[in-house]
Amino acid sequence: IESRIEAIPAELDIRLQACETRLRQAQSSELRTLLVTGLQAATTAVQPATEGAGESRYASAQSSVGNSRLTSQDPVQTNHTPELDLQPGLDPDLQPPRYRMCRAVKTVEALWREWTVGLRGQPAVAELDRKWANRWRSGRQSELQWYSLRLEVIREIQRIAQEKRIGEQAAMHSVSMQQQQTGCSLDQFCKQLRANRKACTPARPRARPLARTRACSGAGL
Repeated sequence: IESRIEAIPAELDIRLQACETRLRQAQSSELRTLLVTGLQAATTAVQPATEGAGESRYASAQSSVGNSRLTSQDPVQTNHTPELDLQPGLDPDLQPPRYRMCRAVKTVEALWREWTVGLRGQPAVAELDRKWANRWRSGRQSELQWYSLRLEVIREIQRIAQEKRIGEQAAMHSVSMQQQQTGCSLDQFCKQLRANRKACTPARPRARPLARTRACSGAGL
């Protein structure tokens, strides 16, 4: 009996340790469950907001790209169409068209396209000159001035092509680079070319007045 009584404390210690172990395991499992549940709830709450923000950024990017495409389009290809008028009742083959050059042309390249190919199905300026000379623009002072100033660019392209013995397309790109480097508008660039051309053109010698002969002097007396 005494030995059994002495063994009771040891047995109680073993049982107590087992209870403590099970308690710690239960607490650890419960804590793990709470942590997992909390993380799942946080993920569920954050995910819709993240997806919405992503969609918003994507829509904003699409809108920005669309706007940039609209603003970067060539104005010659969008809203401005060259004007071509014909007098009613007359044969189109017998009357010169009243073509109005496009005022939306802002670059050397666009001007060259209008001059050599034509814009949006309209005739090229070079073709109008070949077929009608100056008749297609005669009687319209504003058109005469516009044509005359833009002609400076065409002359410069032809001059460079002849001087460097290159094609006119390559010469056009060279003149286009000049305009970009100066940062001038096409109108200002044309005026600069005109001023340079006149400065390089030698002045014609003035004719000397004829000396009066003695006969003329005598006749005057």
